[in-house]
Amino acid sequence: MKTRQSLNHLFLLLALALCSLSAAANQTLTFGFEETIKSTILNEERLIYVSLPNGYETNTSTRYPVLYTLDGKTHFKRVVGTVEWLSVSANMIPRHIVVAITNVNRFRDFTPTKPKNSGERPAGGADKFLGFIGDELIPYIDKKYRTTAFRTLTGHSLGGLLTIHTLLTRPTMFRSYVAMSPFVRFDDGEIVNRAAKVLKSSSELNASFFMTLGDEPTLLPAYQKLERILNKQAPKGLEWESHVYELETHMSTPSKTLHNALVSISLYAGWQLSPEVVAKGIDAIRAHYVKLSVQMGAPVKPPEGSMNTLGYRLLGEKKIEESIKVFTYNTELYPQSTNPYDSLADALEAAGKLAEAKATLEEAVKIATTNKARNLAQLQGHLKDVTMKLTNL
Repeated sequence: MKTRQSLNHLFLLLALALCSLSAAANQTLTFGFEETIKSTILNEERLIYVSLPNGYETNTSTRYPVLYTLDGKTHFKRVVGTVEWLSVSANMIPRHIVVAITNVNRFRDFTPTKPKNSGERPAGGADKFLGFIGDELIPYIDKKYRTTAFRTLTGHSLGGLLTIHTLLTRPTMFRSYVAMSPFVRFDDGEIVNRAAKVLKSSSELNASFFMTLGDEPTLLPAYQKLERILNKQAPKGLEWESHVYELETHMSTPSKTLHNALVSISLYAGWQLSPEVVAKGIDAIRAHYVKLSVQMGAPVKPPEGSMNTLGYRLLGEKKIEESIKVFTYNTELYPQSTNPYDSLADALEAAGKLAEAKATLEEAVKIATTNKARNLAQLQGHLKDVTMKLTNL
């Protein structure tokens, strides 16, 4: 009888577990939400997708850079995933708001000119479309969400063509431009020929431009011509990169390009520290981010993980006092995160400052308890070890 009761109890637990798994499996994963904007300029409604970064609702004083992507339905989930990975998991870029612009008439909106052989097909509406983006969409996003002035535009194929056209005609609309396999041979390479004229007459252009191509022989001649123009005529302030990914195709370049471009933009914008700044020490790092915050018009902090990595690197190099300064700075930047305190305690232990290490860990345990952090037990164990070392002195 006991065995049967035990089995019945086991079956009940299994049934409850399966129900729980079933309920979990049916939960919806949300990448963002839709919004519809009535455009006076285009005389039509335009659908956009918006993704807000984790913490947007709770960190109410934080402002975020915005990444705008063309061909919204095609690229939205991929872009959101890449941005989240690089910002949250890799700590290489700041968290972003992502805005994806879906299409109504792609050929009409993305093409700067109307080729002679295009027939009745609508084309050459790029300037009008940029009017919608610059004069209607961006002000709408800036008013509704907490944004910084740092904006990035990404486009693929014809979207890459439009991205280059935007850089040439409205260069201050965005700070960074990413053109993935841009269709530069459109209308006999008109965009390349125009780039030569525009860049030659531009004395300064404060932006970054990142363009790539896959194994695409039909686009390569015009692309290489644009590279030569940029090599000779890139104006002061234009930071640009070009890469040909020989193992990629026209349709596979976007993923690799966006990842590499965002890392490059992070260095360009100063979100990631250059080796030169790091070599100058903590005071230079603080000054860097103070200056960057002024430039961005909003507070900019170094990623928590980057500071932690730097602190442990210094600790490994036996530069203990410098590591303590870096970890202390990280606790000031992220006072509700337990990891900087735990790391600071490691450095204080290495310096023989056990009383300070104990006080630091007590603060970490207090925060972890309040926030129900997963690493509470680990922090309590660390605190116990340091307390025992103090007792044995």
